[in-house]
Amino acid sequence: MHFSFDFFKETGYGIDMNEIIKVERRGEKLKRKIYPFLIFFVSFGGLFLYGKLANIYVLEKDFLYQPENKASEEKVSEQNIRETELKNTNASDEPKETTENDIDFSKNKQKIADVFFVPQAPLGEWYDPRQQDGCEEASSLMAMKWIKGEGMDFSSARNEIVKIGNFQKEKYGTYVDTSAEDTAERIISDYFGFQDFRIGTNVTKNDLVREIASGNLLLIPTNGQKLKNPHYSPPGPERHMLVVFGYDEEKKEFIVNDPGTKRGKGYRYKEEVLYDAMVDYPTGDRVPLEKIEKSMIIISKK
Repeated sequence: MHFSFDFFKETGYGIDMNEIIKVERRGEKLKRKIYPFLIFFVSFGGLFLYGKLANIYVLEKDFLYQPENKASEEKVSEQNIRETELKNTNASDEPKETTENDIDFSKNKQKIADVFFVPQAPLGEWYDPRQQDGCEEASSLMAMKWIKGEGMDFSSARNEIVKIGNFQKEKYGTYVDTSAEDTAERIISDYFGFQDFRIGTNVTKNDLVREIASGNLLLIPTNGQKLKNPHYSPPGPERHMLVVFGYDEEKKEFIVNDPGTKRGKGYRYKEEVLYDAMVDYPTGDRVPLEKIEKSMIIISKK
């Protein structure tokens, strides 16, 4: 038969009641000492585990797209996508970051000055599908700010990119992966009201260099996976638009503003890398390519 302490206390059977009281008091004191430590270690362990899990998907993730798991803008995933910085062992193909001071205006270098830069997720909200698919919106915004000779803070730029996406969704049914022609007609013309642009098709490398030398800004649709940008999470965005505003003849490099990374200001791509990546994708969510065509949007400043 099992007897509890309460039984002994009530009956006084076979035990010193004072000893029971002393044991219980010591137990209460021990609990009061141990509980705070238990609470501390449980709380600390929970925070540590949360931090570890949170660091799995952080950033500014410069992985631009997750087409398999796209959420609607009304139900944005809570999962931030982490930017992965990889070391590219093939230095000849790796894009190089540059600054304004690194670029001169000698006869071998042609560059348009004062081109505003903003990444497509200015505040790092890469989980928002409107910004995750916002390379066309961000590229168009950079071009329009260049036309006006203006800049913009990142918070305002973020709101503008989202606003452009909402405009396209409401009027055209989608904001995802707009082609060169649709980017020009829907965003540059319809949204911004700007008309001084042309669409170039069957573009050659010489066409790119000639337009830049003429002082024109270029918006280029590409297969971003072929750009080999180390600031994209592998394998990179299959459909991606960026702004080309310079060319270094000596190094055979195009100078771009790449909205796919916060490090995209003044990026340099080897001319063969950029040209090989060029492809005008059709508008829509992963619509299959029917043909490979190299196109560009040419923006002229009067």
